[in-house]
Amino acid sequence: MIEHEQNFEFTVTDLMDQMTIDQIKEVLLPPASRDAIGGSLESLSSDLTVLFEDRNLKLTGRVLRLLSLVSQLNLETWRCKDRLDDEPESYTETLRHAQDLNGLRNCARNLLQSDLNEASPARQRASFFVTEEGLKLRKRIMADMEQISNS
Repeated sequence: MIEHEQNFEFTVTDLMDQMTIDQIKEVLLPPASRDAIGGSLESLSSDLTVLFEDRNLKLTGRVLRLLSLVSQLNLETWRCKDRLDDEPESYTETLRHAQDLNGLRNCARNLLQSDLNEASPARQRASFFVTEEGLKLRKRIMADMEQISNS
C-alpha cells in the first residue's frame, strides 16, 4: 500500500467528475484563476492514483467512455450556463437542455459508480429527462453502453 495523505473524502466517481470540471475551468477561466485550479487538479490526480492502486481498479474502455461522456456533458452544461446569461430570449429552452444534460450526466455517473464497485442506493443520482430530445439521447447512449457491456 502506498503511503499517501488523501486530500478528498469522496468516491472515485466524484473525484473523476470533479477533475473534468476543474480541467474545464483551467482551460476556460482567465489565467489569474488557473493557479488554484492547477493545485486542485494535482491533488485529484494524486488521490485517484492512490485509490486506483489501493482498490485494484481497472481502467476499461467503458470507464473511459463514461468519463469522456461526463466530461463532455460538464462542458456543454458550462456552455448552457453562459447562454443563460448571454441569450435571455432562449432562457427556457436552454434551461431544459441543461436539465437534459444533467440527467444524462447523473445516469453516466451512476454507471461509473457501478463499474468502479462503489454503487449504493445512497450514492445514486436522480436522472430526470424533461424533453423528448433528452429521452432520445439517453436511450441512444444507454444502448451503446449495453453493447459495450455485452462485448
